[in-house]
Amino acid sequence: MPHTQPAELAAADQAAECDEALSLALERLGSWLRRATPAVEWNAVALSTLAELSRRGPLRISDLVAAERITQPGMTSLVGRMDAAGLVTREHDPADGRATLVCLTEAGAAYVEHIHHVRAGVIARQLAALSPAHRAALAGALDAMDALAALPQSRGAHSL
Repeated sequence: MPHTQPAELAAADQAAECDEALSLALERLGSWLRRATPAVEWNAVALSTLAELSRRGPLRISDLVAAERITQPGMTSLVGRMDAAGLVTREHDPADGRATLVCLTEAGAAYVEHIHHVRAGVIARQLAALSPAHRAALAGALDAMDALAALPQSRGAHSL
């Protein structure tokens, strides 16, 4: 059995500390983003659902349930409210006549774009308060943040 060297242990400890610091920073950033941007009429799950439809195109309710991690009845109710508001429509799935696809309407796409534009403006004003070095560091991390956001999500091994 190979013996672990002190340098390897120190590197593992340093990596674990870095992971913990990144996790805490991302949690704080998520809270900051929620507080820094204006409140809107739809909750975070609705906005995330609309954004998911904008990114991925028409999806089944079951796909939205998996993406948003809410119950099937909860998503069905949410989709019904968004349908009534004209943000989405429900259409038959051409691949499976028994299934329904949730589709973003033009009004829904415009709403997603409007929310993004408003939030981007608020965030830009906040970023302007940072030093040029901090802004450059954030810009340098864009590829890593995009890669992290693109990773498949899992429920993890532990429940909270």
